[in-house]
Amino acid sequence: MNPLPPAASGPTSFRGALADAQGLLDAARQVATRGDYEGALTWCRRALALAESSGLRDAEAAALGALAEAESRLGDGEGAIAHAHGALMLQRRSSDAGERARNLCTLVLAYLCVGLPADALTCATAGIAAAHADGDPSLVSWALNRAGSTHRALGEAGRGVQLLEDALRLARKFDLVEEQSSACNNLCGALLTLSATQSGAARDATLARALGAGEQGLALAGRAANVYGVAMCHGVLAGANLAAGHLDTALAHARRSRELAERHGYRLAALTARIVSANLERERGNVDLSIALYDDVLLDTRGTDDHDWALAAHQGLHESWKLKGEAAAALEHLEALRHFDRLLQEQRAQRQVRVLLNKVEVAHDVAEGAAPRAGAGAAVAFEVALHGLGELAERHGPAAAARAVEGVRALLARDMRAGDRVVRLDEMRFLVIHPDSRPALSDAARARLHAPAARAAQAGLAVALEAGECRTIARAALAALREFDPAATPS
Repeated sequence: MNPLPPAASGPTSFRGALADAQGLLDAARQVATRGDYEGALTWCRRALALAESSGLRDAEAAALGALAEAESRLGDGEGAIAHAHGALMLQRRSSDAGERARNLCTLVLAYLCVGLPADALTCATAGIAAAHADGDPSLVSWALNRAGSTHRALGEAGRGVQLLEDALRLARKFDLVEEQSSACNNLCGALLTLSATQSGAARDATLARALGAGEQGLALAGRAANVYGVAMCHGVLAGANLAAGHLDTALAHARRSRELAERHGYRLAALTARIVSANLERERGNVDLSIALYDDVLLDTRGTDDHDWALAAHQGLHESWKLKGEAAAALEHLEALRHFDRLLQEQRAQRQVRVLLNKVEVAHDVAEGAAPRAGAGAAVAFEVALHGLGELAERHGPAAAARAVEGVRALLARDMRAGDRVVRLDEMRFLVIHPDSRPALSDAARARLHAPAARAAQAGLAVALEAGECRTIARAALAALREFDPAATPS
């Protein structure tokens, strides 16, 4: 790791501080290129502190963007979203389309990490436009890559494959090694998802394409000397080989992915590789070894919020104990599986609300001239209740009631500001969140709700409005939160 610049003995000039901040960011990029994202975090934080203390707005935006990218690679989606949005807010008057494209691509990864693919798609679309405006083929390839991964997450694997092939074609044209590696790896994953919808010869052909793309991605990651890329490629190839029935090869890839991930601190990748290894051992008939591996995952996730992997481990243990004919042990893990499924759903809802509040807080901070920061802030929430829905369902059926709910949501979305959000609480209630708690602006937000209410009443549905300020929306709303709909209004 490169040494820090020597500490200044007196006041630092603007130009000197800018040079020091740039040096710290260059160091962050160097270690990130090798896959050392923990190291990159350290350099980014130092660059950010220097930029903030010296009033370097452009350098502060660059440091926030680099920090977000490292966080997204390490699985901290919430932190990455807050910091990438902070960078975009600071750059909102800048004409640098390249930096905007980079931050939007980071946001795609972060939103996918926290389970918000609709928000990811908004950023992916904007990222492609910004990358084309900049004209850098590397940025265009990354933007197409991120869009492809988003469509895969949305269940549109075919469209994802097309975009990833476009990203790969462009990267090959300009001999962009890292871009080729990432596109190949993600193409392997998208083809694997597509193969799950196929059968017979079509499935075999898709799996063969997936394996070929994955092997190319692995070779290119090695050529680029990017340890993170190598670990990710081994992980995806483990899944592709498992689907193709190549169990021994799949296990070798899973073990290598786990080894690299554990050595370099890619915790989530390491947990995934351990679950895949346990699944493979069970498939190979080594049930006792699979149980030991699942138990190891549970031990490592105890006391953490890694509910995804605890859930997967209990699922695996349930299946393994069934194979051994131990009904009591299998039932115990089935009950634990249901418990962690509930925890996971609650965790996702809480995370999504926190992400929303972080965005609100970042926008408010920048508008007030303060440094962007992560954290839940003040916002006003208006609850919109639909009355008469039960009567409508009785007269015309549940489909008519569902159409009415969607109609009300569309009316709400049409009258909201760009920064407002509509959250679906349950069948008959929405939460409209306004990003500012100041009385005058809150009153204006309440007034905007009367227009859709009147139109909904004319359509045969009465809408009653109740307004209340929530200093922490998570505490006020999560008890009733059943479905979070991030795509209902733009943001």
